[in-house]
Amino acid sequence: MGIIRTNVLYDSNGLPMSTFDVHLISGLKALERLRPLLDTRRGRSTPPPAADPSDEIAGLEPEQLRGETETLNLESLLESRGPFPAYSALLGVGEDGLPFLLDLTNPAPGALLIAGDRGSGKTRLLRAILASVVSMNTSEQVAFNLIANDPDEFANLTQTEHCLEVMSVNESLSEELEALIDGLAGIVEERRRSTPGDPTLVLAIDGLEACLESLSDQGFARLYYLVKHGPRSRVWTIASLSSERGRPVDGRMLAAFRTHMIGHIKNAERAGYLSGDSSLDTRDLESGAQFYLPYGEGWFRFWACETGMDE
Repeated sequence: MGIIRTNVLYDSNGLPMSTFDVHLISGLKALERLRPLLDTRRGRSTPPPAADPSDEIAGLEPEQLRGETETLNLESLLESRGPFPAYSALLGVGEDGLPFLLDLTNPAPGALLIAGDRGSGKTRLLRAILASVVSMNTSEQVAFNLIANDPDEFANLTQTEHCLEVMSVNESLSEELEALIDGLAGIVEERRRSTPGDPTLVLAIDGLEACLESLSDQGFARLYYLVKHGPRSRVWTIASLSSERGRPVDGRMLAAFRTHMIGHIKNAERAGYLSGDSSLDTRDLESGAQFYLPYGEGWFRFWACETGMDE
């Protein structure tokens, strides 16, 4: 469904470590945690290894991640694991404690869809992603437009210089929504004829189903074009979709989103429809906090970051 640059660690010089280095470090830490148990089974008793003060994130259990380490807090995570590269966004934290990044210069993942039941944390995740965009990039590097059922839920973000335009699905005229989408699609067309320039643009839609209901056939076609072709021109769409309304959404639009992030969905059939994988069981996810993301041949479970707007 798309390739996302995942589990990126940075060395003391601020340079990204290789995937091999990341897996080696995680493997060694896991071995140290398991060694006392192995020694006990062999009839020996070995004191637990001393805590590594540099191990603030890697190898922590989910309960620890949500506990005293505060590594799910976006501000704390950026401070402890940064600096992260520009032109990227933080999607969340894996169960191994490592940050999960989206490279906004690499179109491979395509547009991102966040799907789940009511209360699964869709708005929280979208808000955290936008907050990371604001924190990790200048407004000249990355800027965003927002279409939302309730823009007030993004109030702190819409007041930043990164925010170009905000529209309410419930209050804006369909002509205004279509004008915004058509303008972004026009940027995609222009950039496809030349080297994409700055800023990288993000269209965030909180409530895709309501947005689609407001669009004409021409508006739908322009949004489809934007979703499908935008990332190659560094114009990204990240949208949330309620699983209760997921079935009526045109399958072409769902397919245009190459990466689906799936939250808690009680109905297995709907989860399979929205994820494209009938075997995916999302009922074990913590509502409001956890999501699945396609990774390799399987699914990667991660936690949405907390922001100051989550209380």
